[in-house]
Amino acid sequence: LILLSDYGKGLLSDAQPFIAAARKHSIPVLVDPKKNNFENYSGSYLITPNKMEFEAVVGPWSKQSEMIERAARVIEQCDLQGLLITQGEQGMTLLMKGQTAEHFPAHAQEVYDVTGAGDTVIATLASGIASGKSVQDSVHLSCQAAGIVVGRVGTSSVSVDDLQRIQQSEI
Repeated sequence: LILLSDYGKGLLSDAQPFIAAARKHSIPVLVDPKKNNFENYSGSYLITPNKMEFEAVVGPWSKQSEMIERAARVIEQCDLQGLLITQGEQGMTLLMKGQTAEHFPAHAQEVYDVTGAGDTVIATLASGIASGKSVQDSVHLSCQAAGIVVGRVGTSSVSVDDLQRIQQSEI
């Protein structure tokens, strides 16, 4: 698995050579985009825009159904397998090509600092998928990890022990 995190600083001004090389070897590419155009990430397995980034590309929506319709169009136009739209306290919506959209609720009890939440989501998602978990299970794990990070003051990371504690409490 290859994870591309585009901070809009120029390194990924053209992500296509990375994506093409990965596809040639059947390696899935996950992208945390920062461009106002997702075509630069065409052919990726999955991209993870936040609500603001997604709205900058497709326009604002008032109903979840509008977001889902627009996401399906982006998946088709950009030859993606899926989109994970992170929506802060409203959770995340996963749309995989040819499947029904799935919503995952946020896990934060209290929010102290959202710094690094998106990075945590895609890193946990990539780790889950790379270790053989389903995309859905990996998104669920990502929601839990993001909930831990935003519940701490300052930039934070999530340990395996943190995630295991949360999963134990769900049983």
